[in-house]
Amino acid sequence: MSEIPDEYRAPDQKDLNRLIQYLAAAVSDPIRVSVLLAHGLIEELIDEFIKELVPNHDFLDLPKTGFSDKLRWARRLDCEGRDEPFWKFIASFNELRNAAAHRNWNEKRVEWAPTPDCY
Repeated sequence: MSEIPDEYRAPDQKDLNRLIQYLAAAVSDPIRVSVLLAHGLIEELIDEFIKELVPNHDFLDLPKTGFSDKLRWARRLDCEGRDEPFWKFIASFNELRNAAAHRNWNEKRVEWAPTPDCY
């Protein structure tokens, strides 16, 4: 009998503990949760924007397409010519989302923290 590949292996207790620790840390920070939720909304809006402008959009396979590719396509399809800062903000926000979803959240959060001169 052959051995089951790792990608099909059921999680063990160590895996489950890591997941529980990650989820506890993620949901304990309301800003982190807000970033993750806002990014999901932005991605949905970009998907809708692309679908609206590309008649046969099914070939793009949007659910399997990465955010950066979707953003690049949306930017190229933008007939209204939104300013460069608009697109840079979304790309930068994607970096913040990646930090919130992965490991360097505390570092990125400090970079994005509002300063007194923004008010």
